[in-house]
Amino acid sequence: MTDHSPPRGITCSQHVHEILFSLNSGFLIIIAVFWKGPDSVVSWLFRMNGSINISVHLRQSDLATAHFVSFIFGILLALCIWAILRLSSHVRLTKEILYSASGIAALVALPVMHLWGHPSWWWRYGLNPLEIMQVLDLALILFCAFWYLYHRWPIPSWGGGVILGAHYVFWSREFGVYPFWFGVGDPVAWLAGLCSSLAWAFYIYGGRHGAATNLVSV
Repeated sequence: MTDHSPPRGITCSQHVHEILFSLNSGFLIIIAVFWKGPDSVVSWLFRMNGSINISVHLRQSDLATAHFVSFIFGILLALCIWAILRLSSHVRLTKEILYSASGIAALVALPVMHLWGHPSWWWRYGLNPLEIMQVLDLALILFCAFWYLYHRWPIPSWGGGVILGAHYVFWSREFGVYPFWFGVGDPVAWLAGLCSSLAWAFYIYGGRHGAATNLVSV
């Protein structure tokens, strides 16, 4: 029988999972601020970024958007989130977040933000073929994630890795050198999401394996 409860105790995989989840969350938050934050806040961030560019003698260009401020604030937010997770590591809500919500966020948060803010306004004018494929990809990866969480995973580990890799490769075209939100951190957030989802998968697997071992030893 598959154990659907959060792993007990603090393990190495949990520490790694917490760090990568914190990084992913920090970068997602700063991207959301650039996308939908108050104009005054966004303008202040851009001015700060311009000052950093000047201080390091970096010319603004299409290939050197270099939004240092998004990286700096993303790291600061990640440290705050990680500290909260550490302080509340034995709280059940924290364990539930690490067990389920963290993986879902790592897999779909950035793509959902992209679709919601896409300039084609798909909710008003309909989806183009690429966007239809993107929605189907999100539906498939969510189905796989919930099945992995709450049912016995029927696919070998390498098969799960292929599904996960295909998902991130598919979305890599949207978060590359010319990201949608003017280079404010999409490629970094995309990479953090990939690493966070891998850490989440190992965290779930390690928790179930440990539970199974304890049952056998009893």
